[in-house]
Order: sequence, then structure tokens, then C-alpha cells
Amino acid sequence: MKVMPTFQSRLRHAGDFADLIARALEQFLLVQVSCDSKFDRVMKRTETFTAEEQRGFELFHTEYDPAHEQYGADCFHCHGGPLFQSQTFANNGLEL
Repeated sequence: MKVMPTFQSRLRHAGDFADLIARALEQFLLVQVSCDSKFDRVMKRTETFTAEEQRGFELFHTEYDPAHEQYGADCFHCHGGPLFQSQTFANNGLEL
């Protein structure tokens, strides 16, 4: 694999290659912004969901409460708001 000289010189001084890659990936992901996805256009009412997409949207925003005949996926509690997150820490099921 051919590596850029500047990056290669920094790699020699990196103690943990996996940590370096993780930090680089994190920095890349932090700048990824969606501003004109199909979802964005549907929210602006310039486009519409397909029937399947609409069903997914409804599942996402519907409670799972069989007592009240609601059978949604209940996603919006943890993934709600404009950024699809709760702004709080939560247990994602992974061991620490």
C-alpha cells in the first residue's frame, strides 16, 4: 500500500494505529452533513415518500402500545428531534 509521506512519518510516531484510525474516522464523520436528502425534501414538502417509506416513517413515529392498538417501532423516543437524538447518554447494550 502506498502511503503519503507526511502521513507515513506521523504513523511511525503513533503508538496505537487503531486509535489513530478511529480518531481520523471520527473527524471525518463529524463533518458529514445532510442538507438535501430525500427526507429533507419531504420535510420541506417538495417531494413525497413512497408508500414503503411512508410506512417506515409512521413506524418510526408511533408508540408500541398494544393496549391502545398502537404497533409502532417506538424509535422516536431515543432518536427524535431534528438531529434524531435525545441529547442524553443511554445504554446501547454494548459492554464497556
